[in-house]
Amino acid sequence: MDEISDLREAYRSAWLSQYTDHRPGSVMGRWKAEDEYWHRLQTRLWDVLSGFKDGDTLPALEDLRPHK
Repeated sequence: MDEISDLREAYRSAWLSQYTDHRPGSVMGRWKAEDEYWHRLQTRLWDVLSGFKDGDTLPALEDLRPHK
């Protein structure tokens, strides 16, 4: 989570250095949504792995994707 926070600020700085500052709220809102998506996917993967036993079949990636 610390690394993501640092990356978020680096992304914001890069955005502001390349574009006008008329919509950083919108851009950072998209960043947050993307971050939350990947965090939910990671959580689902950890849940599967924590209960996984030899011989179990892995679920399809589609089944792991976070749903709205």
